[in-house]
Parts: sequence; C-alpha cells; structure tokens
Amino acid sequence: MFAGEDGLFRSSNLQRIYGDGLSVNIANVENEAEGRPFAERYCKRLGKTAHFERMELLSYHRETAMSALFNCASRPVSARKPESERGRAQAALPSEQ
Repeated sequence: MFAGEDGLFRSSNLQRIYGDGLSVNIANVENEAEGRPFAERYCKRLGKTAHFERMELLSYHRETAMSALFNCASRPVSARKPESERGRAQAALPSEQ
C-alpha cells in the first residue's frame, strides 16, 4: 500500500510502504531485514537499489509502528573505491607516452 490509501495502520501485522521516489519508509517491520524486500521492490520499479538508512518510530493518528527507512540510489553507495585503492589502480595502468 502507498501513502494516502485508506486503512493506514488499521492492522499492526501488515507492512505499509510510503515512498517519494528518493526514499521509502516500510512501516510495521521489526528490523532492516524484514523491510528490505519491500524496499528493494519499490526502488527496483524506479530503476534504483535500496540502501538502509535507519529504523524509526512512525506515528499517525495515535497509532505507532516501527519502520525501516531506505534511500533509493542509482548505484550502490559502496561502489566508490577508497582513495587508496583508486590510486593503486591508476598506478597499475601503463603510463601513456
């Protein structure tokens, strides 16, 4: 379900998905692992991958639930190599003369 749909938080055992295209919040989950499949599905439809940000308490009309917040990114956040590794890779290439 997406933001604005009827029945918001009516059942504490149903996961709810609230996305804005840049991030997605999966409500009614205990941890990252439980929310990840929903986040991956949401972000994949946008051509992106889900990256866990944090767990947070979501509150709506006196109802509360734990939720997992994920960012949707075009490429994996860890895809960038540290400076030291990039320097070694460049040094390994034959120099152009």
